[in-house]
Amino acid sequence: FDVLVGCCTEFVQLLSSEANEVATKNKKCMVQPDHVMEALHELGFSDFKDSVTAAWEEHKEEAKAMSDHKAAMKKSHAQNDYTEAELIEMQNKIFAEARARSMTSEAEAASMAASYQAQLRATSGHLQPAGASSTLG
Repeated sequence: FDVLVGCCTEFVQLLSSEANEVATKNKKCMVQPDHVMEALHELGFSDFKDSVTAAWEEHKEEAKAMSDHKAAMKKSHAQNDYTEAELIEMQNKIFAEARARSMTSEAEAASMAASYQAQLRATSGHLQPAGASSTLG
């Protein structure tokens, strides 16, 4: 397993170094997806072009959805005036859903969702609505 991780790390470092050289050659300060594509070609990995392009398109769609979601949350927050605790709870739910989506199997995703629900039940008693006072006895 360690050898595999080492190989993957070496590949990513090689690819990012080559992409950085491509960006520098093009007088760009930031590596862009087209620089990575050119680096893959120059390193002899042109076969990955379709997969990388598909992953990039998927990333753009997810980023747009996240941006739309953030805009909706801002609008919703302005209309509903959530408490900080409620916003943190919503954020944690979004993080848990994202982690579950990134899992490689349905079993892992179900386990992650169950863990989140258990954590939510365990901590829900600790959240207080805005304006509620805490009394220490």
